[in-house]
Amino acid sequence: MEGQEEVEMEEGREIKKEEEEGRRGEEVLEAVATELGPEREADNDEGRKRARVGALLRELGEVIGVEREAGAPRRPRSDAGKARLTWRDLRALRFIGEQYAITHEQLERLLALFGEEPARERVSQAMAYRTRARWARAGLAEARQVVSTEPPIVWLTARGRQLVELDVKSWRPSMNTIRHVPAVAEVRLYMERSMREGEWVSERLLAGDQAVGRRGVSAGQRPDAEWRYGDGQVLAVEVELSQKEEGRLRRVMRDRLERYENVWYFAPAEPPSLRALVERVGDSLYRERVAKARELRSGPGSDGERQERRIAALEGHDVVLRSLEGEELWSAFDAFEEGR
Repeated sequence: MEGQEEVEMEEGREIKKEEEEGRRGEEVLEAVATELGPEREADNDEGRKRARVGALLRELGEVIGVEREAGAPRRPRSDAGKARLTWRDLRALRFIGEQYAITHEQLERLLALFGEEPARERVSQAMAYRTRARWARAGLAEARQVVSTEPPIVWLTARGRQLVELDVKSWRPSMNTIRHVPAVAEVRLYMERSMREGEWVSERLLAGDQAVGRRGVSAGQRPDAEWRYGDGQVLAVEVELSQKEEGRLRRVMRDRLERYENVWYFAPAEPPSLRALVERVGDSLYRERVAKARELRSGPGSDGERQERRIAALEGHDVVLRSLEGEELWSAFDAFEEGR
């Protein structure tokens, strides 16, 4: 009997907790609906509106409820057609929105990355499917297998982007993006799990005005991502899956080396010709830069502070080739040192 009473008491506490969370969820979402509703249309400052909505969402702190109908509040775990959103959901949705899309298998690892057990590498397939279903019922995300030979991918709807405050253009998968978009997401998953410090800024954010301290970067100048770390240092991230014309790769790589401390190229192990191309172009550009640095050092004004910074930038900026799993395969600096 005592065991039964303890179970009943525990169940009572859980019910009470859910009721409290439900009331809090209703209050916050009612406020969100007000901020996004027609009565606020007179406020033309979209930035201020997004800031108000973001502050309201952060007030909740634990659980947010959303029904199918846009903006409608919910009660916890009662009727069909309702979904419960946690902070892990919000972080995962934001990640997906910034990256355009991810695969279902990547979703398993993404949910683990934002979970309460840091050492856990992935959640179960069943949990990832349940999460996708909740998001779909709430109208926040879609999932589809675009090509039979490629895995299903998940992307945000307009409502999902609005919820996580992403002011970006709409996007749907296509034959041109079905491989590259998940490959870039794979690199981000690796870097956010393994790097000790830093912040990933996606190409989608660089294209707009949401990258911190930037006003939007033209298409030709945008890497697949920036990795910001240390005291204002920025690393360019590029993902190459197919062979490029050598002159085009040289132009892109030269641009990145002029604007970033270093550039990391991620590529699959096959075909080996792609790896050889990146190595050849990177090595050539590095030797070209070192020769320019030597010329500056021996010329007039070489002892000036500005000149020294130019020389250091020419000699210090490097190209590093890595596998899609993160393993370092080659660097222009190491190749130059070995060839001296």
